[in-house]
Amino acid sequence: MATDDKGTIMFKKSLIKNDSQYEQNNSLIAQNMNDHEVDIGNKLPELCLHCQNSLITKRVKNSFCCKGCYSVYYFLKSHDLNKYYEIMKLVGKHPTQVDEVNDSHFLIFRDESLNSIFKIKDEKWGFFVPEVKCAACIWLIEKILSRDSNIYGVSVSLLERTVSFSFKNENEKSLEQTARLLISAGYDVLPLPFLSSKEFRSKYEKERIKDIAVAGFAFGNVMIFAASSYFGLYFGIETHINKLFIILSMIITVPTVVYAGRSFFINSVRALKNKIVHIDMTISFALIVSLIVSIYETIMNSGKVYYDTITGLIFLLLVGRYFHEKSINKAKELGESIKNILPTEAYTIKKGDILIVPIGKEFLADGRIIEGETEVNEASLSGEEYPVVKKVSDFVLAGSQNILKPVKIIAEKTGTETWISSLENLIGAAKSRKSHIESVMEKILPHFTYFTIFSSFIASFVWYFIDKTQALDVFVAILIISCPCALALATPLAMSSALKKLWENGVIVKSSETIETISKINTLIFDKTGTLTEGNLNIINHICLNKDKFALKSPEEEEILNAIAQITKHSLHLVSKAITKKYLKSELNISLTDIEEYAGKGMLAFLNGIEIRIGKASFVGLKEDNSSSEFCTYAKYEQFFFKFILSETIRVDAKEFIQYLDKRNIESYILSGDRKESVRKIAEALNVKAENCFSSLLPFEKLEYLESLQKSGRYVMAIGDGVNDAAMLAKAHVGIAAHGGVDIALHSSDLFLRKHEMSLLKKTFEYSKYVKRTLIILFSVSLFYNGIVVILASLGFVNPLFAALFMPFSSLTVYFIVLFRKGNKIWRL
Repeated sequence: MATDDKGTIMFKKSLIKNDSQYEQNNSLIAQNMNDHEVDIGNKLPELCLHCQNSLITKRVKNSFCCKGCYSVYYFLKSHDLNKYYEIMKLVGKHPTQVDEVNDSHFLIFRDESLNSIFKIKDEKWGFFVPEVKCAACIWLIEKILSRDSNIYGVSVSLLERTVSFSFKNENEKSLEQTARLLISAGYDVLPLPFLSSKEFRSKYEKERIKDIAVAGFAFGNVMIFAASSYFGLYFGIETHINKLFIILSMIITVPTVVYAGRSFFINSVRALKNKIVHIDMTISFALIVSLIVSIYETIMNSGKVYYDTITGLIFLLLVGRYFHEKSINKAKELGESIKNILPTEAYTIKKGDILIVPIGKEFLADGRIIEGETEVNEASLSGEEYPVVKKVSDFVLAGSQNILKPVKIIAEKTGTETWISSLENLIGAAKSRKSHIESVMEKILPHFTYFTIFSSFIASFVWYFIDKTQALDVFVAILIISCPCALALATPLAMSSALKKLWENGVIVKSSETIETISKINTLIFDKTGTLTEGNLNIINHICLNKDKFALKSPEEEEILNAIAQITKHSLHLVSKAITKKYLKSELNISLTDIEEYAGKGMLAFLNGIEIRIGKASFVGLKEDNSSSEFCTYAKYEQFFFKFILSETIRVDAKEFIQYLDKRNIESYILSGDRKESVRKIAEALNVKAENCFSSLLPFEKLEYLESLQKSGRYVMAIGDGVNDAAMLAKAHVGIAAHGGVDIALHSSDLFLRKHEMSLLKKTFEYSKYVKRTLIILFSVSLFYNGIVVILASLGFVNPLFAALFMPFSSLTVYFIVLFRKGNKIWRL
């Protein structure tokens, strides 16, 4: 294990893969227990080098409390994972003592102090499984893990090559047992950091290139011999030389099939063992039949051989898969940049810590500025390209960058509780949850493979009576050229690309299913405050109701308003904020006591012994005026009564978005907890039908109305930003949390806007339709390809070599369609 420049754990070595390796490694550890000395300098250690417990002996070569700790230490060191100890020291922890083990491969799963490299979030765990290549792998892994009664919520990502799961009883969890289940089925199981490890990807890629090189060498040499034989048929060649060429081709082909083609056979054996169908079964079957027939013909010296076809198949298939995997890796970029925003030390900070943030450094926790003033770059978080001014008491987010002056903050949310970590969890959820269309395709694909095998037998049987020499060619060609990979890849690749594009433009989607659902929406419910309006109030005027009676002068009036603002600045209520913003001029040398807020009424305080009330008319001692259409609040200072007239600011792009919805025949509703008059004014300004606007609603009433719309057959989207919108957002077909309602976004909504711009919603609607059209194109291309090539192969127009050449064509076509159909024009509108 090593670290990148931000301290992120990066694994370099692959784990041991088979039982013989386990035994060899155990023997090596046992041997080293006797003769391996740990280099710790001249000073004799008093604590175990692994778990830091007291030593039984102080001899240098036995610098461990037990054999178990020595085994783990040696395993980590031999696999370049000793950086683990530095990370543990950084976070103020040390590994636990380890019991002596039978095999070292599973130490990494058994040691609880290493659990963090398998944890996704909360109670969700996961492994990196590099051999996941198709829908059959997904089905198999889900079936295997379902055998463990303590495991539920299994999800396999084809793009990420990861499997995630949860334990019903965390106290009985066993990562080792789960890993053994997958390894028993032939899958290599690795820690999650391998997923983003460039070293591992490079190593894995080199292995693939090595296989391609062996197959290419074999194909080139066998083709030379084959070409000599073909030309010899026309120009003459001695029989013993031709026989020599065929034998040499056989000698080259057999080890090539065993070595370079081993991945096809491993996948096929795994599928047979677990009684499922895998695409590699058809390829393996074609290779084995062709090789057996060729060896038989070579021995009997009686007919046509296929060594050139076999080596060519393996070479072309491996090349196709190499580029296929490269295309998948391109689709895995979503979220990787966000995972690297916070360095490792950010997870050592605790709530309440005081942090000094220099110029050019990132904030390592969500918190409030307690000293200084600066500008902050939040582009990586909110997409806001301009710096944001932050003053004392302003909130800053972990991952944003301080770009002007050093400031001091107090940490309020740290580590996995930060806003940026919550976004990472959102992205993880988006990639692990399947859309409806993906689930349907996974069920169809095994039947497609059955159809391919059946078609190859029928076609070759017919050709056997037409032309025996063509029967095997037709059989192999059909098995090779018909490829469901494109069908399996189409949806996850398109959805992953869509999720990435939405993220880049400020829209975070929790699941690909949400993108599907948006295209069906015909009803949109708005909360008013903070959604259609800016979420703040402005005072447009104030009146002293008894100014003439007491001959109040302007300077004295300004002092009273400033004193009232000294009280309202202690409240987070929107009305209080508006008064503070308008009238707070300077700090006064006053004695302010007994500040108290009364829900739904107002606030009261004593200033130098004088009672001051701010709130509803009845709260300050006036008669309520229910006939007024104005939005007002009142204040009482000694004998003076003030009336403040407020207004809400409608978002600049709200009206345009409502018009867009009308054109798309999407019905707009406003469900608000605010007063009727306030809701009516906003509705009139935005041209929302009066019968679709409801005021003074409690949260459960909003939910009931939404459910009534759903029961009438409508697909409902809801957008809000407050706690009172949580139930509504969760129940809607698509719930959207506006920027600012972060906690609600993470728990109740399906979609979160990093920037509160209605134009983003408009573009999301358009992009959803665009993704739907792209999927139709992808499926049409895949089905057309497979239909045409199977017919051509059955008619004998496609030989096995051309079949191998064209097999990856459909998958690469899918990739290039997704690559070039990014919908950039939509986001430039």
